[in-house]
Amino acid sequence: MDMILSSQGFYGKAKDVIGEKVEELVSLKNGYIDNVVIITTAMKTYLFSERYIKYYAKNVAEVFNIHPYCIDIIDISKQFNPSKIVCADIVVVLGGNTYYLAKYMQQKSLYSILKNKKDGIYCGDSAGAIIAGVTIDTAPLTSHLGIADLNIYGVRDKVGMEIVPFSFWPDYNIDDTTKMENRLKNEDKFKNLFKIGVDEAYYFFGDNNLRFQKLGG
Repeated sequence: MDMILSSQGFYGKAKDVIGEKVEELVSLKNGYIDNVVIITTAMKTYLFSERYIKYYAKNVAEVFNIHPYCIDIIDISKQFNPSKIVCADIVVVLGGNTYYLAKYMQQKSLYSILKNKKDGIYCGDSAGAIIAGVTIDTAPLTSHLGIADLNIYGVRDKVGMEIVPFSFWPDYNIDDTTKMENRLKNEDKFKNLFKIGVDEAYYFFGDNNLRFQKLGG
């Protein structure tokens, strides 16, 4: 499965370069986008999340040039059909509280479902990027909509999906994080720390999880 990770996804400045890369990947495989799943669970922890999710879904439809009816919006904290995720051409995982997202991804066996998904494209936005890596312990380093990403949900298992051998730090701002970065150097779980700037997006090759490309420059 190909993977595109970013800080703000289809909400921020990176949405156009993400759309261009998806179009390139789809055309290379002589296919088309038939169905998209947006997993909204992490965002559900914030006020005004419903308004944000509607706006986000609208952006996804515009970027992919698909009808909104092709999009399934799923909150995995509730009952859902896993086959929709298995069969989706694109799985978009929104940002929000990473621990809340991890809690339900672990409970609903989505780690293994997504890690073993061979076809399609995974688009992770902030929390959705963190969850793809080795550990979710990078979550408190980030801030979503000005809110600290803290483990207030009692998540004990801090492992990510480990699709790639990196630990992701989205919303990275070099001006604000120099001291924190120095503190992390001696912690083993952050040895392969991968920083994603606020407006950045990276493509990870599905056939080799060590190969990646910064999109848009």
